[in-house]
Amino acid sequence: QDVKVFSEDGTNKVVEILADTTARDLCQFLVYRSHCVDDNSWTLVEHHPPLGLERCLEDHELVVQVESTMGSESQFLFRKNYANYEFFKNPTNFFPEQMVTWCQQSNGSQTQLLQNFLNSSSCPEIQGFLHVKELGRKSWKKLYVCLRRSGLYCSTKGASK
Repeated sequence: QDVKVFSEDGTNKVVEILADTTARDLCQFLVYRSHCVDDNSWTLVEHHPPLGLERCLEDHELVVQVESTMGSESQFLFRKNYANYEFFKNPTNFFPEQMVTWCQQSNGSQTQLLQNFLNSSSCPEIQGFLHVKELGRKSWKKLYVCLRRSGLYCSTKGASK
């Protein structure tokens, strides 16, 4: 299948890919084909101009699958994202102490606990306030949300178990 990928300068390349081509595979191919330095900061971005939204594809995502859900005005961008792996390099920036509920029996620093969570199959409980706007409404609602392994829970009254 052919995929059109745009660069930030507006140029584009049409690349023939297989159904099992991941975003990381395509990025590595484009780095090679464009004679760029492979510093692990290149990423494939799903860009939706009518909505004013964009999203970096995760390395494991299948490009053909993502493209099949995109509208006709949407496009792929190939560009640098220096924060691409920042989540793994500095997880405390993404999980401030007040957002993460730690097991009472755990010994160790927040950094050690985060590394344990990121390197295992367990999932930390993340909680905090989120502002949500419903379709057709002009105002935002402040919700307290808690992300657990079992799902996303929300409350308008604050923290609860």
